[in-house]
Amino acid sequence: MEVGFWIAGTIIYILVAIKVNIEGIAALDGDVNPVIMATFWPVFYLFVYVVSILLGTAYLIQSLGKYITGKIRR
Repeated sequence: MEVGFWIAGTIIYILVAIKVNIEGIAALDGDVNPVIMATFWPVFYLFVYVVSILLGTAYLIQSLGKYITGKIRR
């Protein structure tokens, strides 16, 4: 279970770093549309959040399945 959280945390950390870099570059350029940024990032993070929840749930179900089958085999 910890592995799933670690992977999700790493992905989110990388995405935050990318977001900061893009916004920093955009601030230097000064030609990026703020409306696009305002709508893009919340949707993007919602997508990442949902994916990480799905991965965590799949991992949990998999480990539960292994535990149950291990109990049945004994």
